[in-house]
Amino acid sequence: MMIQFVRTALITHPQYDRLLQASVLDENIISFIRTNVKFAGAFLVRNALSEQDTCLLFKRYMRLCEGVNSTVHSLETVLKLSKEFIEHDKLTQEHREVVLAFVRHTIRTCEGDRTVRLVAMLVKKLLRERVLNVEDIAADVKPFTLKYTDNRECTALYQSMINMQNGGGGGGQENMTTSTTTTTTTTKSSSPNSLSTTTTTTSHNPGASATTTTTTVSFALL
Repeated sequence: MMIQFVRTALITHPQYDRLLQASVLDENIISFIRTNVKFAGAFLVRNALSEQDTCLLFKRYMRLCEGVNSTVHSLETVLKLSKEFIEHDKLTQEHREVVLAFVRHTIRTCEGDRTVRLVAMLVKKLLRERVLNVEDIAADVKPFTLKYTDNRECTALYQSMINMQNGGGGGGQENMTTSTTTTTTTTKSSSPNSLSTTTTTTSHNPGASATTTTTTVSFALL
């Protein structure tokens, strides 16, 4: 109900006017995002889209998203604002720079597997929605994905960026760090006075087939 109201109410409506007055304070905007992200998204989008030939509100809202202590809500708000500006054909290069600054800040400050995963998902969506270009973010995002090679979303983001840079083709020439798993098993051989040792090494490289090498060595017991 409130979401529909903020989307359609007249600006002169008393309740909407109270919301506008409340939104003058940064802490109220942060509270909106933290407690009701759907409502906040609709409200902030309408206000930001109403600006003419400037992106002051867009910049302000993006900056405030950096201070929200709920990563999910802040990233959702950023994505909502960005997508709406794309759909209304109002996303200028200045807006893109603001989004890019937010991404850079988030990459620098994110901690924990869950946050890393959410940031990687956000960047992938921003690329898919054409909010950002891969050339603009590659220098910042590639080191981030390589730092967290054990995170599935980071691996997917890295490969997606490589594909985009190669025109949507295959896996590209760059590969993420190769991981190797080695297993050694010692068993008695057919001869009662000897043992057999089998070593299996498997190399994993994203975008390529796994390579497995097996070596068996038999030796006599003294």
